[in-house]
Parts: sequence; structure tokens; C-alpha cells
Amino acid sequence: MLLWGSFGVGKTGLAVATMRAAIEAHGIDALFVTVPDLLNEIRSTFGGSRAPRMPYADDQETLPGMSAGKLQQAVREASLLILDDLGAEKPSVWTVETLFALINHRYVHELRTIFTSNLSPEQLASNDHLGERTAWRIVEMSDVVPVIGPNLRLMGAR
Repeated sequence: MLLWGSFGVGKTGLAVATMRAAIEAHGIDALFVTVPDLLNEIRSTFGGSRAPRMPYADDQETLPGMSAGKLQQAVREASLLILDDLGAEKPSVWTVETLFALINHRYVHELRTIFTSNLSPEQLASNDHLGERTAWRIVEMSDVVPVIGPNLRLMGAR
């Protein structure tokens, strides 16, 4: 599923609620990651300088001492993965290639993935973000759901 829409409309909340329902109903392993944080964690493992602190959403455990390869494997192979804030990462050749490898693996193996983004599929496909190759794999593997509404964060602040 690709949930896309403006800031604060509830995309992450919908994704997490879906994940919790899947865990409860099917007992599957699930992982929630924010894309910019995931990329930073993978990058931080280069040279083994520190242990990643990427949390599992269902039990808030961490993945201590993992290499970049093991961290990527955990993200690639989770039965259900939420990639939150896709398109918020700073685009570079490395980020585009890293995200393509992850998304393509999940696409080929038909693994459940929920994406959230402030960007439409067309915007994700632009060369300023993921590029067409990755974005259209996301569209092929997803129900694309625009999430429309007011900014719930502003409503809560009133």
C-alpha cells in the first residue's frame, strides 16, 4: 500500500494501525522504519563505527551491533515493512540505489510493504527523488491511496 498526501493527514497513523492489526490477526513479524533514519543507520554502519539503533515497531527492541548487510537483510525480509516518509530523504546516487535494492527485493519476493509519503507517485518518480524505476515498482506492488484531509496536528493544537 502507498499512502500519500499532505503533512499531518494521518498517513503514519493509518500505516501503524494496519501493521498492528496484521500482527494481532496473523502473528507476523513487522518492522516500522522512517526512510531517512534507515538510510542514516545503514550509512552509520560503514566501517563498524557504531551499532544501529533502528527500533522494531512491535516490541521496540533494537538491532544492536548489526552490519549494514544484516540491517538491510532485516528490513528486506520482514513479513510486513512500513517505510515511513519515503521521499523525505536527501536524494543521491547512493540513496536511490539503496532504496531500489530494498524495494526491488520486496517487489520480487511479493513481501507486504506499506509506504507513506508526502509525494505523489509522479513526484516520487521524478529524478529529484527515487526515479521512475523505483517509483513504478512501488505503484505496481501497491494499492495507491491518496489520504486527503486537514492537518490533524494543527487541529490538535487548537
